[in-house]
Amino acid sequence: MPKKAYSKGYWWIQIISWGMMMLTNFWSKVLQAGEVPALYYFIEGLMFFVLAIITTNIIRNYFQNIRLIEEQSGKKYLKAFGFSIVMGFVFSIILIGLAYLVFSSMCIEKEFGMSWQDMAFSTLNVVLFIILWGVFYVVIKSTIRLRNEKIKRLELEAALKEAQLNTLKGQINPHFMFNSLNNIRGLILEDPAKSREMLTRLSEMLRASLNSNKTDVITLNEEIQTVQNYVALSKIQMEDRLLFDLNIRNGLEDATIPPMVLQLLVENAIKHGIASLPKGGSVTLNIQNKEDLLEILVSNDGYFNNQNTESGLGLKNIKDRLAILYGGEASFNIGNEDGKVVARLVIPYRKTNG
Repeated sequence: MPKKAYSKGYWWIQIISWGMMMLTNFWSKVLQAGEVPALYYFIEGLMFFVLAIITTNIIRNYFQNIRLIEEQSGKKYLKAFGFSIVMGFVFSIILIGLAYLVFSSMCIEKEFGMSWQDMAFSTLNVVLFIILWGVFYVVIKSTIRLRNEKIKRLELEAALKEAQLNTLKGQINPHFMFNSLNNIRGLILEDPAKSREMLTRLSEMLRASLNSNKTDVITLNEEIQTVQNYVALSKIQMEDRLLFDLNIRNGLEDATIPPMVLQLLVENAIKHGIASLPKGGSVTLNIQNKEDLLEILVSNDGYFNNQNTESGLGLKNIKDRLAILYGGEASFNIGNEDGKVVARLVIPYRKTNG
C-alpha cells in the first residue's frame, strides 16, 4: 500500500477514535451536568479532541525520529515510554488550564468543580490513554512493517526464481548449432530441397529456444515439434544410425510442459547414448497420463554413466527447473533398465485451458 494511503488511514483513525471518545465523554457529562451549561462540556470535549490529536502526532513524530519501529530495542522502548508519559502530563495540564479558563468565563458565579484529587485522577487517565495509544501505534506499525517485509521477501524470492528459470531454461548447444550448419552446408549441393527443409527446422529450433525465456510452460505439441526438428537435424549426420520412435496418448497434445525439457532429454539420449555406439541405435519417447500426472519416458540404447559431467549438468538443469516450477509435485530419474537407458519424468498433468 502506498505511503500516502497509510498516512490518510492514520488521520482517519485519529479523528474517528478521539472523536468517539470526545462524544462519549460529552454525553456522559451532559447527563450529569446539573447547572453547568452543556456548551461548556462541548468546548471542553473539543479542546480534548484537538489536544489529543496534537499530542499523539508529536509522539508519533518522536517515534519516527528515533526510528522506534525500524530499530526496536529495549533502550528505545524506554525512551518512547518516558516521552509518552511526559507528553501525557503536558496534555493534561494544558487541558485542565484551558478548561478552568473557559469555565471561569462561562460560569462566573460558580467555582471550578475539580479538586486536587479529581485533577490527579484526570491526569492519570490522560497519561494512561496516551500510553495505550503509543502501544497501539507501535503494534499496528510493526504489524504493517512485518507484512511489507514479507511481501518484499516474497517478491524477491519470485524474482530470484524467475532469474533462476531464465538461466536454467534450455538453450541450444552451440556445438550442435555449428555441426548442423556444417551438415546443412554439405546438403546444399547434394539435396537443395532437403537443405532448405533443415534450415527451416533449425530456425524453428532457434525461435523455440529464444521464446523459452518468455514463458514457464508450453504445450506438448509445441515441445514435440522442437524435438522432431532436433532429431531431423541430428539424422543429417547420423543417417540410419539413429532411429526415433514417438508414442503419445491421444488428447495430450495440449498438456503443458516446461520448454526445451523434452528436447534436452532427447539430446542427452542421442549425444551420450546413440552417438557413442558404432552401429547407432534407437531413441523412444513415450508420453502418457495417469490420473493427474503426466509421465514421460525417454529410452535409448546404450549405458548410462553417472560420471559423465557434461550429461550430468544437463540433467541437473532439468531437476532444478522442475523443483522451481513444481516443488515436490514433480520427479525425475535416469538409470539403466533392461539394457537401455531410461529417463523418467513425472509432472502434474495440466492443460493450457486450465
